[in-house]
Amino acid sequence: MKKLLIGTRSKGKFPEIVSKLSGLPFVFLNLNDVSELPPDFEVEEPALTFEGNALIKAMTLGKKTGVLTLAEDAGLEVDALGGRPGVFTARYAPGTDEDRCRKLLDELQHVPEEKRTARFRAVNGIL
Repeated sequence: MKKLLIGTRSKGKFPEIVSKLSGLPFVFLNLNDVSELPPDFEVEEPALTFEGNALIKAMTLGKKTGVLTLAEDAGLEVDALGGRPGVFTARYAPGTDEDRCRKLLDELQHVPEEKRTARFRAVNGIL
């Protein structure tokens, strides 16, 4: 059976993606299953779009492992902030997720609650 590498180490994302792909004729692998990559290997995300980063991850991981790869990029788009943090969500503020949330809430402190709309957007790329 063919292998499909799901380009994540996330314990939550991997089963979520696999459940959506169940029934396809693949053995699903995550980054922890691939011996060609060191445990701390990370792909840089230099693109300015989710699509660009997902494709860069899929291409990089596919070339390094020789396995068909599906990768994703995701982030929070806040309307009152013009769509920020967007592709920079993980790098929005140094530190923890809590630090990033604190920065976001600080930036929204003068925005009325009814105008605090946002969405979490995820995009997949496969190569």
